[in-house]
Amino acid sequence: MKNAAQQMFRPLAGFAERLVRFTTAIALAMAVGHAAAAAQKSEPALIPPAWSQTLPAADRFVLVMGGVAVLDKETGLVWQRSPSGNTFDWQAAWANCIADVTTGGRRGWRLPTIEELASLLDPAQEDPPLPPGHPFTDLDLNRTYWSITSNPGIPGEAVYVTGGLGTVGSRLKSNLQNAWCVRGGHGAIDGNP
Repeated sequence: MKNAAQQMFRPLAGFAERLVRFTTAIALAMAVGHAAAAAQKSEPALIPPAWSQTLPAADRFVLVMGGVAVLDKETGLVWQRSPSGNTFDWQAAWANCIADVTTGGRRGWRLPTIEELASLLDPAQEDPPLPPGHPFTDLDLNRTYWSITSNPGIPGEAVYVTGGLGTVGSRLKSNLQNAWCVRGGHGAIDGNP
């Protein structure tokens, strides 16, 4: 009886093996096709951040989302190409990035941490303090840009960067400053302004 059952199911075992090989071949062909299609797109492929590298601006920054945002290949963050000219107190700046910004037709923007905002700065440059050849537009040298980072030593203050010299400082959260929104990264540790 055992031999009869084995003989009866033997063709099915061969079919199952052929089915696995066939579906594996199809999955592999689809993966190769998707990779080739992705390579032909004008948008850059996803890349891991390279915090250990110092890239020249021409290699570091790439326009994405139809040219309205900038991918920073050193950090993996995506920045608004043109920060808003509007001013906000700190909480309103946070809310603006979270709820109102739809740069590139996307949500998911946020106020950067001070480390992220400062990562854009080139200490050898001023007016603006960004690497030569950067693709950002509408930067006002008189503006100050909020970060989500609170000043741990002074309750009620948050940290900012100036647009002209790249000075990092802190001010009362009730002051009016600009917001330069970002996507990706880790954001605020506690997630609250």
